[in-house]
This record gives sequence, structure tokens and C-alpha cells, in this order.
Amino acid sequence: MGKWITTMMLLALFTLNTLAQKCSSPTNLQAGSITDNSAVLSWDGSPDNLTFSVDVMHSGGTTAFKWSTTTSETSVMVDGLEAGSEYRFKVQANCDKGKGNTNWVTFTTTGEKVTGPGPCPKATNLAVRDVTDSSVVLTWLPSAQHVDFQVDVKSKNHTTSFSFSEVTIDTFIQIDGLEPGGNYHFRVKASCEKNSAGSSDWIDFSTTGGDSTFNQCPKPKNLSVLEVTDSSALLSWIIQDSAKSFKVDVKSGSQTAYYSKTINTPDTFYIALGLEPLGNYKFRVVATCMDGSTSGSSDWSNFRTLGLRDTTVVDSTGNPDSTRVVDSLTVQSTPVTAQVINKPDKSQRGKENRKNSSAELVHITFYPNPADNQLSVQLPENQTKHMVIIQLSNLEGRPVLIRQIKDPIGDVLLNVSNLKEGLYQLTVRSGAYLDSQKIFISHQ
Repeated sequence: MGKWITTMMLLALFTLNTLAQKCSSPTNLQAGSITDNSAVLSWDGSPDNLTFSVDVMHSGGTTAFKWSTTTSETSVMVDGLEAGSEYRFKVQANCDKGKGNTNWVTFTTTGEKVTGPGPCPKATNLAVRDVTDSSVVLTWLPSAQHVDFQVDVKSKNHTTSFSFSEVTIDTFIQIDGLEPGGNYHFRVKASCEKNSAGSSDWIDFSTTGGDSTFNQCPKPKNLSVLEVTDSSALLSWIIQDSAKSFKVDVKSGSQTAYYSKTINTPDTFYIALGLEPLGNYKFRVVATCMDGSTSGSSDWSNFRTLGLRDTTVVDSTGNPDSTRVVDSLTVQSTPVTAQVINKPDKSQRGKENRKNSSAELVHITFYPNPADNQLSVQLPENQTKHMVIIQLSNLEGRPVLIRQIKDPIGDVLLNVSNLKEGLYQLTVRSGAYLDSQKIFISHQ
């Protein structure tokens, strides 16, 4: 009996000693006096608590933050926080023997959260225009966040070494000093206000001239997206005279609804319709030559459509009752899509005896400039045949008027009365012919 009592007494003493060694945890954790970038953290301690270790961390989508301190007080101020952001803290009590921990407690600073600039988008829809034996005009589609662009051009195989790099605020650049029949590629790296985008993919192109003798049907070159809307794109390419027709494949890319179309055309351009806004697409071209042989496929060329209603294309026939506004690139192929008038005497325009020559670009002429309600466009003889596309684009490169005319006769009269006053780019395209001029619209 005595041994049993002794055992019980020893067990009781051990239990009391164990309880005495347990460190009490802080209670009643609170965050007070909160401002946009600071807060006072407080808690209740116990007599056995000697010091307190405080940990503060970010919570939720708040920018990474970590702060720690040790104090003998029961409150501490933390600063360096972000406005409108969520944080959490916990307190650990330190005793003679052992520690006492709490759970995390969250709080939110006052004010409005300042968001970062977000990712800087890449430049898209790189295009090759106005190619000659020694020069080229390169263009691309910007985003609203872009402030400037770095353009890199380099030579490729079988071409004299050439390297060019320049920063510009424009969305186009002319490159000179190239060699005839040379092979090159270019890319564009866009910069935003606070960060930069990655570089675009390299786009291949070749200058005209050089050795035009081919042992086989040559691949189409200089694939470009010349105009784009929220649901359509005008695709273009350049080929040697030995080609008579082309097979065009257009497919959707990542994060875009399935789209696949293959067409055959004798033209060096194709209008892809039925695309989705902000969609990613690619196209390639295979040529068939006069002897019936076919080329290899060109490389895929990527492009992206605009956002819904980012652009408005006006199709006006000169008849006020037939003017309409469409959300995509809508064109007609009948001669009545333009009003034809008699040409002024060629001698008045300095166009005497001008011949169709691959070495000389015969420019389009137009009048009046500035234009008020109507603009007359004279198409160069012997260079614009069969199908002609006339386009007016604003300074952002977005088309505001597009006209497709089959077998044009005489000058083309465009109705511009419903366009805003300002500077526009007038572009005429027919097969391999391409010319652009600046015009000004001013309504009296």
C-alpha cells in the first residue's frame, strides 16, 4: 500500500512539473492603426513569456514580402507595405523552457492597390513591302502599350554579309544598301513604358534582281499580311515570272478556334475571311510553274487579327444610298464597285511615254489633295491589270476604305465624305504592283 502511494505522489509531481514547463501562447492578435503602407500589430502575453518573435508575410496576390523581428513588448509596427494589399502575421512566445505559437492572422492595408504594367506584347503581323533590287520597306502591327521598336535585319545564305539594327517610334522602316537577289530576314522587338517584349520571329525576305535562272520551280517569298481586321486578313507573297498559280494554306494557331482552309489562285494575294477577333493564324504558299512543276512549300508566316470592332472598313460606291459600314474586310469584284470618269490629259500630269519597267516604279496619281468629298485615283497603265485593290488606311495602319475592282477602265472615283479629316495612306495593289502615297482629307 505504501509503495502504491509513493508511486502516485511521484506521478503527480512529474505532471505538475511538466505543466509548469509549458510556454503560454500569445492571444488576441490584432492589426490596428492601418495605413496604406504600415500597421501596428498587437497581442496579449503571459507572465511566463519573456520575448516574442513576430513574422509578417504577403498573402493572396500581393507582391512578395517577408519581415521578422523579436521584441519584449506586446506590440510592434511594420512598414514598407503596399496600399490595398493583404498580409498575414503570427507571434511566437519565448519562455525559459519551450515556445508558444499562434495561428496566422490576416489584415489588409488601406488605399488602392497599384497594379504593375503587365506584360509587354510582341509586335505582330510583320510584313515586307515595296521591295526593289537594293531596298525594302518593313512594317508591323503595334499595340497601344508600345512606345518604340528595335528592328534587326541580317543577311542569310548566299548573300554578302549585312547587319542592321535601329530603334524607331514608327511602325515601318526603309532598309537600303541591300544587294540584288539577296536573301535576308528581320525581326522586331517592342518596348513598352516600363518593360519590353520578347522579339518577334524572324521573317525571311529577298530583294528583286540578281540571277533569275532557276533549275526548278522556285518557292514563293516575302510572305506578308498587308491588311488585317478583326475577322479577315489580306495575305500576299512574291514569286518569279515562272509561276502561274498558287496553293494557299491558312490554319489557326494556339488558343484560337480551329480554322483550316486551302485555296488555289492565280493571284499573288488572298483575302482570308471568317477569322475570329484576336486570333492566332499562319499561312504558307506553294507555287505551280508554267512547265507544270510545283515548288516546295514556303515557310509558315504567322499573323494575328485585331480585336472586335478595332477597325471599320467603309465600302462606298459613290452612290450615297449604297454606302455601308462593315466589321470585316468586305470587298466586291464587279466593275460597279467604283465610279469611272474620264482621265484628264496625261500631259497635264507628266505621265508621257512612261513604260512598264521592273526597274522603274510608275506611281499612282490622285487629285485633289487635300480631298473633300471625292478622290480621283489614276491607275498606272500596263501595271494594274485584272484585279486591283485600292485601300485608304489611317495613321495606325488600319484600313478605313477598301475597294476591289476587276478590269478597271479610267480613273477610279472614291467617296471620302464620311471619313474624318486627317492624313491617310493610299495604297494600290495589283498582282506584283504595289504603290503607296500620303493624302490629306479636309472637309470644307
